[in-house]
Amino acid sequence: MIRVAEKNVYGDSLARENSIVPELLEAFDLLRGQLESRGIQARPFPQWENQRPDLGVFFDCPKLDDPDLRRCQSLKIPILLVVSENMHLQPHPTYAEIKALADRVLTYWETEVDHQKVFWLPYGLDFEAGRNFRKSLPMGNRPYLLGMINSWKKSEMPGDLYGRRNRLAIQAGILLQERMFLAGSGWDSHLVYAGKVQRSLAKRFPGLARMLWRWPNPAYHGRLPLGDRKLTALAQCEFALVPENCSSLPGYITEKIFNALFAGCIPVYQGHPDSNRWLPPQMFVPMDHFASGAALVNFLQHMTPDKKAEFRQAGKKFLESPPAIRFDARTWVASIEEQILALLPPEKKATGFAVGTSA
Repeated sequence: MIRVAEKNVYGDSLARENSIVPELLEAFDLLRGQLESRGIQARPFPQWENQRPDLGVFFDCPKLDDPDLRRCQSLKIPILLVVSENMHLQPHPTYAEIKALADRVLTYWETEVDHQKVFWLPYGLDFEAGRNFRKSLPMGNRPYLLGMINSWKKSEMPGDLYGRRNRLAIQAGILLQERMFLAGSGWDSHLVYAGKVQRSLAKRFPGLARMLWRWPNPAYHGRLPLGDRKLTALAQCEFALVPENCSSLPGYITEKIFNALFAGCIPVYQGHPDSNRWLPPQMFVPMDHFASGAALVNFLQHMTPDKKAEFRQAGKKFLESPPAIRFDARTWVASIEEQILALLPPEKKATGFAVGTSA
């Protein structure tokens, strides 16, 4: 029997319902379903039952002593490494070693791409569902000027945009209050403050810090309620603050700007300077143009209805254009299937193949 062995994309310890990037898990489900439609059965990776698979597919970067990786090596089974979250933001000390062991690598870090061993693989998103959601939205006023749905993260690596994003979001929230929708964990922590004195005071006297700096306030909605979705929340906002996690990796384009577009928002976006190669600049407001939350809020408040309509039309046009399809989940699946087939011997391509996939 042909088998596919599978683990959760983000590892056994991360429950699907707690994932902050469900889009990748949905894309992986689509991949599994596509393989199963060709007669390939999905199974847990350890249950090989002494059968020799034809290929091992590893998502992200396993440890060098990973038993599945070691088995692939000992049996000389080809290895496909799929980097579904970049190694800059989730650094792994063995990435260079794992890359050397892999027969092929799929990554959205474009400077790694050589088109011989390493190939570009952007995020895969459900464009059909996203377009349909946008079409279903009622035409009318939105109660929130600006929205952002992200967990608070500490800025600690060169090139990351956490610090800038955090500062703009908090400063805008203080000004907009109930006209901003900020959701995600960690924004009510003393660590959100930029200054050491602020953090120290907030840790010892949270009530006093709240009074002095007016944060958190009605702009912060905590975690999204169970069952609530990003798109439903963002659909209440005119603009969405959706920068990438970092600006130092060309080709690193995640779900954030697409969720804003699917929700009918105007994105306030920043990524790598080369992101305009894939994302038309006419459809988003550049976040790096604003030195403060006050400047951002002032700009958004004074944008004319005609200008807003231009941004929204540009976003709609892009979502319906052929270049956007490279970010569709079906393209993501087809790219992985293409590399799987490229690593198989000719006789296996015609008769089917047994594949082991692991996180």
